[in-house]
Amino acid sequence: MKIINDLGIRYILKNKRKSMSIIFGIVIVTILLTTIITLISSYQQYLVQSVRSDKNWEIELTNIAYKDALKSLENSNIKEKSFTYKLGISEENFGKVFINRLNVQAFDDNSIKNNNLKITEGRLPENSNELVVSEARDIINNGKNESPTTIKVGDNIQVTLNGNKKDFLVVGRVENLDFDKNYFDLSSDIGAITYLDKSNLKNESLVDVTILTKNIQKVYETGETLKKELNINANTQNNEISESEMLQNILTGANKNQEDETPSIKYNEKLLKYECVLNRK
Repeated sequence: MKIINDLGIRYILKNKRKSMSIIFGIVIVTILLTTIITLISSYQQYLVQSVRSDKNWEIELTNIAYKDALKSLENSNIKEKSFTYKLGISEENFGKVFINRLNVQAFDDNSIKNNNLKITEGRLPENSNELVVSEARDIINNGKNESPTTIKVGDNIQVTLNGNKKDFLVVGRVENLDFDKNYFDLSSDIGAITYLDKSNLKNESLVDVTILTKNIQKVYETGETLKKELNINANTQNNEISESEMLQNILTGANKNQEDETPSIKYNEKLLKYECVLNRK
């Protein structure tokens, strides 16, 4: 071994220029590789954070009985769970010109946090008697960048949801919500959020749950376990009505509160792709 070291040192000293070129080349390549790896890693983290800043969840369960959700969500890989309860769509019209009803949903603390609601006026609801309403700008294609509802922050409004009247104090406005819907510019559902007091939920109440895991690499394994425990069909998907059926419902005043109540599960595929999580199923 000593002879090899001696020969190596002797060669380097004898060919100084060539040896320095080799060493310099190795250093440059190392720096370039380190820089490229750092840039790729930084860009990956940027993509991950851009998704999480919008919707911070990895698994979403919909239409799950509250008692079943509480039991099954004790999974050891679940770090955090958020609950949402759909109260329904108002019978009242709050539109300025067109028919605009409120689509009211109740969020718990985690759901409010992980949905990253962007307040444009006022504040977030702190109890089940307070409400924030979506700006829903441009949801009606009338070329105006203004809210289509007559509701203002500070208003006390009465909303009829599934036949039950409920009084709310409007405490704020938020940027457009995912559940704002426009029906052919004839009618719209404007998203509204109140605070979810889980003590008011019944065992059979259907809730939506979003989940963050402790080990994201096991997210699909965790999802499969929940599917079995909650008896969720692997082929379950939310059925959407056709445009003609939707138009007929609007014109005939059909009850838009009638939604598919089949339990389902889905993954935040964009986030999992950026996190380099593979579905090994």
